[in-house]
Amino acid sequence: HNVFDLDKNQLLELLRRLDAKRKPDRFTKLLKIFSIIYQSTNSANNYLQADFLKKAAKTIENIDVEPWIKAKISQQELAENIHNTQQKLLEKLIQERNLS
Repeated sequence: HNVFDLDKNQLLELLRRLDAKRKPDRFTKLLKIFSIIYQSTNSANNYLQADFLKKAAKTIENIDVEPWIKAKISQQELAENIHNTQQKLLEKLIQERNLS
């Protein structure tokens, strides 16, 4: 499968399923395994998808929620704001990747 073919929703869901935010060490180890598998089945040494997933995880890692907390919005609104912000950040990352 090619992560470069995923849209912002699919990419966000993949990062959530891989638990990239809560367990970054495990996520990094998993990407290392993906890279080793890739290298053993391809002549290329560089598994660019792992780098892209790392960058995507880092992109959504540090969203500033303080303004929303100060605004005393509901838990549901907070979750929706975080989700929407993550989607926007990933969409920008995807667009930047497509331009390069």
